[in-house]
Amino acid sequence: MARTYMKPPLIEAVCDFKFSSLQPWDWTIPGLFYEEIRDSFPYKEQLNTIETKIDQDQGQFIQQSIPKLQFSNEARNVVIQIAPDSLSIHLLPPYNSWIDFKEHIFEYLHAYQKAAHPSGLISVALRYINHVEIPLNEAELEEYFSVLPQVPAPIPQIFPSFLLNVDIPYTSPSSALRITFGTIIPKLENSSAYVLDLNMYSLSDAIPSDAHIIDWLEAAHEHIEEAFTASFTEKTHSEIFGEVNK
Repeated sequence: MARTYMKPPLIEAVCDFKFSSLQPWDWTIPGLFYEEIRDSFPYKEQLNTIETKIDQDQGQFIQQSIPKLQFSNEARNVVIQIAPDSLSIHLLPPYNSWIDFKEHIFEYLHAYQKAAHPSGLISVALRYINHVEIPLNEAELEEYFSVLPQVPAPIPQIFPSFLLNVDIPYTSPSSALRITFGTIIPKLENSSAYVLDLNMYSLSDAIPSDAHIIDWLEAAHEHIEEAFTASFTEKTHSEIFGEVNK
């Protein structure tokens, strides 16, 4: 059973798909997609993002500008981004439930498939980003977090700023969970702030078929939920997040 909070730390949930195609990208596709969703998404804008890739042959990083189209609902808490052979669904607060998010994912995935007719799926990722603030005078991070950086003795275990990034393999389904945990600028006075980014992504040798995407997402969400729960102490769940059921 999912835990419920009065002050949930989630600031964004994302589901990202990358596709293969037998044809070059056609910029009429976003327009066809928008016809399927326009009644619920009145706002649209064009974005340009910088993507960094590794050229294996040249052994170097390559940066390229990727144009995207972004569609937002009236409340601007559901956002869809389309780029060449790419679809991402972003859910911002308030986050109602996984069932609600999952319905959004499959509705817009089917709309994309209808418009673009991709030949296959290259990757899928499910990501939950959390912003956590604790009182500044609370020095012991162990009271609040179970996932923490460590350095060997006799180095002091004091971390005014840090960034922890680990990838953990899973076999059911074959995938990996990237945990990113670090300090960020606080929004509140007299507090310290942290981000916990949980990103479950498919591996290149185990891409789910269309028929198994729902199973992959269900398992990914379960692993993310387990990792979220385990990353914080019960004090954080009750005092910081305001848990309302156990």
